[in-house]
Amino acid sequence: ICFGPNCGGLIIQWGNQGAGNNWDIYYPIAYTKYAYITVAIDNTATSTSHQYTAIANSDNKLNKFTLITSSNNDIGVAWLSIGS
Repeated sequence: ICFGPNCGGLIIQWGNQGAGNNWDIYYPIAYTKYAYITVAIDNTATSTSHQYTAIANSDNKLNKFTLITSSNNDIGVAWLSIGS
């Protein structure tokens, strides 16, 4: 969702996809100024099978972010990002 210049060019976007450790995930809309925050969760986790996800701040770019997980197993990831 692009809010335009009246809201400072705010963009909120999200996605769902398969991923794994050290995967680059590309935003549907590249930011032009900043990626303020990006969060991700393992949406295939169960009570007996889960892993941690993280996004290194230095790897959060204008057009993508790099997902880091606690194991090398592939996961389904849901993510949300806010930027401009």
